[in-house]
Order: sequence, then C-alpha cells, then structure tokens
Amino acid sequence: MTNEAIATQAEELARRAYTRLVNPDLEDGGYVVRFLEFPGIAADGDTLEEAWEEATVAVTGAIEAMISRSQSVPEPIADRSFSGRMQIRIPPPLHEEVTGLAAVEGISLNRWLSQVVADAVARRAERMPGRYWYASHSVLAFPVAEATAVDELVPALTEPRPATGGSR
Repeated sequence: MTNEAIATQAEELARRAYTRLVNPDLEDGGYVVRFLEFPGIAADGDTLEEAWEEATVAVTGAIEAMISRSQSVPEPIADRSFSGRMQIRIPPPLHEEVTGLAAVEGISLNRWLSQVVADAVARRAERMPGRYWYASHSVLAFPVAEATAVDELVPALTEPRPATGGSR
C-alpha cells in the first residue's frame, strides 16, 4: 500500500464516530480533547475549535501509523455491539460476600451484580453532564458522529443537560 493510500484510508477511518472526551484545561486555559478508543492520544488548544482540529490531526496520524504497521485500528465504541454478557474477576472473599448479599435479597448473583452496576452508573450520571459518563466530573464525552461541527459542541460545554444515564 502506498503512503498516499495509507493516508487516505487513515483520514476515512478518523471520520468514524470515535468518542472524544473534552476537558477544560484548568491550568493553562483552553481545552484538551482525548479519545476513549485511543488512550494515548490527546490534543489541546486555546479554543474548542482548535483543540478539536488538533485532536482530529492527532488521531488521523495515529491511525496512519497503525495501518503502516499492519496493526488493527479500534472500532468506535458507538459502533460496537454489546451482548450484555461480561466476565469479571474478583477476590474470592468478595465473591463470597456478594453471593451472600444476593441470597439475602432472594435474587441471583447475576441479577444482584447487574443492579449494583446500574445503581453505580446512575449515581455517576447524576454528578456528570452529557450523555456518556466517565472518569471525571469535568469531562463531556460524545461520539463524533453525534456532533461533528464544533459550534454544536459549545452549548454542551456551557449549558447543563439533563442526565440520561450511561446507556444509549
């Protein structure tokens, strides 16, 4: 594959609905934009528009490097399908304790854990703006496909939106 073909493919892939995390830069002013699907990528700018554009350039470059190295490019979270099944590992004493708590409530361990996770997501959603809820109260996260124009994002950064939880 030629360098031009790699660059073209990277630009196409970078337009997918990757989830951008937008933080105000409290130390220097401006904004910092990160991607959930690309943990090592961050870009900043004095304005949201500048940070957004720098993030686009950064993710395009990262995707180009991944293609050049024959590495797989992550799927956007928004495009993934979720079965509702997952496996977790917890310490045996905690496993014993939560099994007992589920039994006390008269429900299966699976149902009890599902309720605990849902409750935790709801509590976090109450503290955070936006549609998605992640690590910090200062973070707004949304798939690029839902708001590709930066001017659509400015109200999201300045006006509180009703909490809708972590689900889609």
